[in-house]
Amino acid sequence: MIRINLVPAEILAKTREKELLFRAAIAGAFMVLVLIFISWLHYYRMTKEGSNLSQAQEKLKKLEVIVNEVNQLESESKAIRSRLGVISTLIKGRTYYPYFMSDFVRSVPFDIQVKSLTTTGGGSQASPLKLNISAGASNQDNIAEWMSRLKTSGRFSNINLGTVTQTGAEEKTYNFTLTSVYTNNNIR
Repeated sequence: MIRINLVPAEILAKTREKELLFRAAIAGAFMVLVLIFISWLHYYRMTKEGSNLSQAQEKLKKLEVIVNEVNQLESESKAIRSRLGVISTLIKGRTYYPYFMSDFVRSVPFDIQVKSLTTTGGGSQASPLKLNISAGASNQDNIAEWMSRLKTSGRFSNINLGTVTQTGAEEKTYNFTLTSVYTNNNIR
């Protein structure tokens, strides 16, 4: 059987053109719907992340307050420990000077006259007691005996004799300076 198309070609072309436009419109509408859906997904994720960010910032603010309190407490604790260290050093060192004076007096020979004694330092292991002594003696043997006593006591170190000057014509007096460091490891 033979088919004969009696519809003119122009009408067929217009119908085909309308059909193509309809298909293009459907494809375009589908693409618009896909774009709208993708945009909505991005918007949803963005609002969700914004909400998460605001919650995280609130937690961060709360934690910053806690961190500031902890830092303040640590600084107060450090200051208190420092004060306790000073107090314990003072308590340990309160008997240091009586022991020092006892050891010092025992070391001085009978013919030595101590004119001045100055001390510097805290009297602890970290800061031993440094002595500057100005004294006079009736003879040079007494000076040597005193230096020997200081060395053998075991509590005086870095003993340095300064200049020795002689005064007086009939009654000779030898004036001198002496520096030393006193440490007593037995004091607790």
